[in-house]
Amino acid sequence: MDCIVLDWRSWTGELWGQKTLDPERFPDPDANMMEQLHALKSKLMVSIWPIMNSGGDNHREMDENGYLLGNQATYDAFQEGARQLYWQQANAGLFSHGIDAWLCDCTEPFEADWKGAVKPEPEQRMLINTGEAKSYLDPEYINAYSLLHSKGIYEGQRSTTDSKRVVNLTRSAYAGQHRYGTITWSGDIAANWDTLKKQIADGLNICVTGSPYWTFDIGAFFVQNKPELWFWNGDFDKGVDDLGYRELYVRWFQLGAFLPMFRSSLTHNVFSYVFIERQWFK
Repeated sequence: MDCIVLDWRSWTGELWGQKTLDPERFPDPDANMMEQLHALKSKLMVSIWPIMNSGGDNHREMDENGYLLGNQATYDAFQEGARQLYWQQANAGLFSHGIDAWLCDCTEPFEADWKGAVKPEPEQRMLINTGEAKSYLDPEYINAYSLLHSKGIYEGQRSTTDSKRVVNLTRSAYAGQHRYGTITWSGDIAANWDTLKKQIADGLNICVTGSPYWTFDIGAFFVQNKPELWFWNGDFDKGVDDLGYRELYVRWFQLGAFLPMFRSSLTHNVFSYVFIERQWFK
């Protein structure tokens, strides 16, 4: 196993998006965690977000410098100074402790369609999300947010050291983004056979755009079904106790072996969140 992901809530309490490790759970991240992990020839990836709750140092610094967008939570990645400050925070709180890689979640920072029992039609989803984003950004720039976010992380890490490769697993992509050491994954998908089938076409299409480093959640993200939320539509309420899910997981695993990043997602009442990767760190 090349890499383990420390997903959300590495921060203290409810300080969502704070780029630090909770000192109670990580009292000595340098020696007791990172040195031992590296001795095992493994790496650690930590999730970071462009969204920050108020109350933490990261949010306060962004606010004081005028680097927050209109929702007062998302930093403005289109400002060079904001990108530099974001990296300074990530470096001080995480990278300086030996963190190896980044899981950049929610890099399409304005979502408004993740609610309700009925999935909106594609045209409706586009209008809903574009309408939400237009409150804070000119529509011309909405889709490029992940590009600039990735640029800031890449340039920040490369300016800090050239001895560690930039690895950024990110949920959204834009043309040319791969120049910044990014791998895109297909988002929070549901555990059913139809989704697995569609992942093949999805992956081929995104690779054709010139971004070959693409992957998915092996085993999916939403395993169970919650009728009140249209996107939470997995077919296996019993998780790994369901033999049908075990079969789906094995088939997904077989497909994942052909991707440049071999990544197992065991989450949402199934196990925990684990990350298996090959080649990228070699």
